[in-house]
Amino acid sequence: NDAFDTFDCQVHFFNAPTPKTLYGQLNWRITEPDGEFFTRDTIQRFVEDEKRPGILYNHDNEYLHYQDDWYILDYEAGKGNDDSDAFVLVYYRGRNDAWDGYG
Repeated sequence: NDAFDTFDCQVHFFNAPTPKTLYGQLNWRITEPDGEFFTRDTIQRFVEDEKRPGILYNHDNEYLHYQDDWYILDYEAGKGNDDSDAFVLVYYRGRNDAWDGYG
């Protein structure tokens, strides 16, 4: 997303500690005017909607009071950890103190 995700470097790692939760470890850095890096990270915690499987909510965050809603539209688990055919198609809609509807 060229209007939002413009960091020099982003690395995200995901795991599912339970069948109804997803955790994302997000790491990013921004180049400062002096060439140094401003580095940050956060953990996003998603919980599946109890009535509508495939919708994941990440709400009640302190930083910018942001909320992300992820809608899982399709997926293919693949045949192993390195299967290049594995994918997840996600539509997301977010909001924070400064912007409603990013995504």
